[in-house]
Amino acid sequence: MRKLLKTWYIPAVLLVLLLLANAARWEVVASKTTSKGVTIWKTDHWTGFRWVEFYVGRVATRLPAEPYPYGLDADDVRYTTENYNVGWQIGVYITSIWLLVLGLSAWRERSGEVG
Repeated sequence: MRKLLKTWYIPAVLLVLLLLANAARWEVVASKTTSKGVTIWKTDHWTGFRWVEFYVGRVATRLPAEPYPYGLDADDVRYTTENYNVGWQIGVYITSIWLLVLGLSAWRERSGEVG
């Protein structure tokens, strides 16, 4: 049982690090409110790209801000950022499933000890 509990440390720490990395990912550089909505300029620290978000009512649109770094165009910037998003989500999902499997194993092991 103790060995199983010690295996919890690795995925738990990994999940916390992934969530902290995502929380520190975006930096709001500026914002502007007009009668049409809110415009927010952000920097993505993972990719180094700048983004402009337009909020009109409850609808948000995110577009890469010009000039595009490294000679890329808007589609390249979106593609790179989407890849980072997918990679981060896969990491969180795998770590969460890992923790769930360990939790179920510990619960079954504990139930077997009691019964």
